[in-house]
Parts: sequence; structure tokens; C-alpha cells
Amino acid sequence: MSTIPARTNRNAPVTLWYGLRLAVGIFVSLLAIETTLLAVCVGHAPNAISLPLFEQLPLLATLWGSNPAAALSVTAQQAVFVVQHRPTATGLPTWGIYYYPLTLAVHLLIAFMASSYFTRPINRRWQIHAFVYGAALLGVSVSYVRLASCCTVGPRWVLDVLLLSQALDPMSTLLAWQHLYTQIEPLLPWIQVVMVTSGAMLLYASRREHVVSLPPAARRHAD
Repeated sequence: MSTIPARTNRNAPVTLWYGLRLAVGIFVSLLAIETTLLAVCVGHAPNAISLPLFEQLPLLATLWGSNPAAALSVTAQQAVFVVQHRPTATGLPTWGIYYYPLTLAVHLLIAFMASSYFTRPINRRWQIHAFVYGAALLGVSVSYVRLASCCTVGPRWVLDVLLLSQALDPMSTLLAWQHLYTQIEPLLPWIQVVMVTSGAMLLYASRREHVVSLPPAARRHAD
């Protein structure tokens, strides 16, 4: 009795390689878009890149041998690289966008998920919407910037910097911004947690094949 050999997908390695290259391209594009947006808002193009984490490698290597827990904490708090603008006159950075290990991990996750939608097309609009909103929430929630000309001497969460810059803007006539920031500042860590959780849930939902919780009418509209 003859047997039929199992069929293999010869295009799988090609698809995998294409998806990997696409993910890398999306990842680099995300970093470029974020840097460009910040440069346009501030008015100065980036002209320097620093590598704080790599500059601390000898110290981290020693610390890993004696206290791994402390080394892990220090590693998480060190930016892998910083894209910034340094005026030639002073050499001091006026703005910078900081990419921490968690920030890069989230960007990589978003890039690989986005590439999978190109290599494995989906037929439901709600999945695309969930991915876009989830990626935006999660990306913003782990983004940190520094604006020396405005209000910060070190990196802070991007939403915190945005609100603080409005509150301290001398050209603004809306004094309510200062009062608003005073009220919101203690809540910013909780807002960040909510954004991270919501973004992660939306990204997870975008991978689901079916909408379980939606009523039939809403499900037909989503499809």
C-alpha cells in the first residue's frame, strides 16, 4: 500500500526571512518617526547618539558577579542609546529621546506583530484597529524624552513632559494648565499603568480570531 508523502511548505523559509526583514524595517522606521516628530516639535535636528548602557558595561559586568539583582535593576534603568541634539557652542544636549531596554522590547514586539499582518493577512477590521490603538498606547506609555530648554534636566515620561511644558510655557495665557498639571501629576504613574495594560490587552485582542464578547449586530459591523 503506497503512502502519500507529507507536503511541505517550501515557501516557509522565504516567508520567515521576509517577515524578519520587514520587522527590522518597521522597527527602524518607528525609531526614525519618533525622532523626527520630536525634532520637528523642538525645532532642532538630531546630531548626536550616545550609548549609556554600553558605557557602563565594565561596571555592570562586575556588578553581575557580586549582586545580580542590583545589576538587573541598573541595566533596566540605563538607556541603551539616546538620540539627541547637542549645540556645537556648548556641547550640552538640549533634547533627547531615550530608548531603555523595555522601550526597545516594546518597539520590537510592535514591529514583529506588524510584520505578521503583512505575511499573514487578516480579514477583520477590528483586529487592525485593535492593533493600531494598542501599539499607540503601548508605545507612548514607554517613551521617555528630555527637553532641557523647557523644563527637564533628565528623561521623563513623554506625557509628563508634554503637560509640564504646557504648564511652564511663558507664552501661554491659560493659567489653568498649571493647576491642571498640579492635579494630574500624582496620577501620572497610574495613568501610565492603565495605558500599558490597555495597550497590551488590545494587542492581545488583535491576535484573536473571533470576537467573543461583541453582540451579533456589533460583530457584523466590525467584520
